Amino acid sequence: MDTALKSSLWTDLAIVITGRAFGQGILFLSTLYCAAFFDPSAFGLLGLFTAIVAILAQLSAGRCDVIALACKTKHGTKRFIGLSYKLNLIVFSLLIVFSGLAVAMGAALIWLALPFAVIANSVIQYILPAQMTSIGQRQHASRPIGLSAASTALFQVLAAWVSPTANALILTRMAGPTIGGVSAWQECLQGFRYAMKTKLTARIVKPVWRELTLGGPSAIMTILGFQVPVYFLTALDEMDQVGYYWLGFNLLLTPYLVVAASFRPIFARLVVEKIKLDGADDFLRWATVWAVLVGFASAFGLALGAHYIIEIALGSAWAASQPFVTSVAIMMVGLIATTPLNAAATALRQRRAALIINAAQLVMRAIAIAAAYALTQDTVIAIQAFAITSLTLSFLYCAVMVWPAYRASGAAP
Repeated sequence: MDTALKSSLWTDLAIVITGRAFGQGILFLSTLYCAAFFDPSAFGLLGLFTAIVAILAQLSAGRCDVIALACKTKHGTKRFIGLSYKLNLIVFSLLIVFSGLAVAMGAALIWLALPFAVIANSVIQYILPAQMTSIGQRQHASRPIGLSAASTALFQVLAAWVSPTANALILTRMAGPTIGGVSAWQECLQGFRYAMKTKLTARIVKPVWRELTLGGPSAIMTILGFQVPVYFLTALDEMDQVGYYWLGFNLLLTPYLVVAASFRPIFARLVVEKIKLDGADDFLRWATVWAVLVGFASAFGLALGAHYIIEIALGSAWAASQPFVTSVAIMMVGLIATTPLNAAATALRQRRAALIINAAQLVMRAIAIAAAYALTQDTVIAIQAFAITSLTLSFLYCAVMVWPAYRASGAAP
């Protein structure tokens, strides 16, 4: 990998991450402070809600943000950014109807917040970073996410003081991202202008359909692969343990999400540039090796700090979360290791391979957690078995996806 490209990657990452770190740091500290005010089961319900939002937010824009980043022309990029806004409005309308019917049939009133949370997260986590990166404003792409995190942190503290309930926590996850999106109203307005000019023709729908049927399910399976414990423990009605697992995600994955949300659009654009220069294979190998090393170092350091924080700051009520934090740390190594490959899958046209591998991983992770629990009737052991299986599968995924690059370059024996 050439020195100029390395320098560009690290410089851009440093600029964007620094912009996001302040808001995410406040949210991190807010979560630690507020944990003492809430029962673990309240965090468990919040974890279930955010898990559902994470899946829907991936699909609500039709994955057009990913296609936009892989486009080689500015016109194509604008067209798919506009389509992402248009599809979000359609999905929002459908979710309003769906959540309204669910509440009418007896679901909790709080599920009316789902459509707003999904669209707000889709805009600030996926569309705006792609939109601003594609027009050369990636240094400013951190603003909406940073403000969203800081606003969520503030609302979370207010909820702890005024109404320490699961519903109040869920509302903070809707209000914060909404404020983040409003802060970028000019970019959003420009996106809606693109949407007005974009027509749903067969030519534009074809790549969207291909991405939704290949890249979309692959991305969803990646998310589901790490959310299996949430649904598994919810099915067992162990909401306290869902809360422990979700706390581990917050303590360890908040720093990762800051980096990953910044890394994905920048890395995807660099992959497109390297494809033009016929150097994508070497670039991807370099990135994967470094991701594995960073994964081990980051997970160890963050897990050590998280255990210390739980023991000192949260007390006995959350002491039982420590095994869950360790399990999340094990999974985090694999998650970081596969980040470059997932970011580059669309540009490298490896979506079909990624889909097949991610589907197999999801099934094997589900089997691991179910089998471990069936044998031991111990949820902690089941989560640990799930974590070890996840790490092993992530490394296998890296090997399978990178190996063709080695073979093509003659590096493989």
